[in-house]
Amino acid sequence: MDNKPQSESGWVKLFHPRGPQVTLPVLDVSPAGSLAAVGAYLDAGWLQVAPGLEEGEEKEMIGWVLRSTFEKDGESTPFLLLYSANDALKWSVLKIYLNTDDDIAAFEYASKMKLDSLPEYVGADKPARGAAGKTDRFIVAAPRPFGVVYKKNPKHDPTTEEGKLKPARLFVRWADQRPAAAEAESPMAVYSRAIAQSLTLESLKQAFAEAYQDTRLTRPEVETLTRLKDERKAVIGQRGGPHPDVRAGEPARSPAGGRA
Repeated sequence: MDNKPQSESGWVKLFHPRGPQVTLPVLDVSPAGSLAAVGAYLDAGWLQVAPGLEEGEEKEMIGWVLRSTFEKDGESTPFLLLYSANDALKWSVLKIYLNTDDDIAAFEYASKMKLDSLPEYVGADKPARGAAGKTDRFIVAAPRPFGVVYKKNPKHDPTTEEGKLKPARLFVRWADQRPAAAEAESPMAVYSRAIAQSLTLESLKQAFAEAYQDTRLTRPEVETLTRLKDERKAVIGQRGGPHPDVRAGEPARSPAGGRA
């Protein structure tokens, strides 16, 4: 039997770039050795925080949801109690208020659950999952676990009466977010398309007149639209024979005049 004392070793928890958290050994626990070992892990691509998170943020997978309502001064605000997908955790891990329609839409997109389909719990407590059938019916399983990103609340302090009342965790965002809506088209893009799609001289004249009167357009943009209008006019003329000059109904001032 080998009675030699085992050398000391340590460990560090880091994240794989694809998400899993892994405990890795640090065999040399001397200050220089452990520093070099952890540095080597980071240099190799291991991450200090989970992918997609910022410093101080944490992520929890949610498996169950309870819906309730906060009422004050005659106004009602829906809120959610979120329960971890880890079956061993029975108490809610986060409380989230849905103050706006956008908040509701974001929850529904992330969870694939409809808020109106969830039964409303009228109790003032935070029931534990599995504690009683009469409360379990309000704790609804999600179609599939979904992620929520939170951070620790610096104002939470379990050692003081005031600090105990502050939530331990603060909601940051849903892990699965609705893609941002595309930015509104620029006036230049709108008028360019209207000119290109004009089928008659009358519609072409109207499209150009609206563009010409739009003060958001710069002088170079007006000059470009003038060129596009003339090109489109020629195409319409070739298709339908001779036509009056499109510019007959335009304002008298020069297209370049009065533009920034």
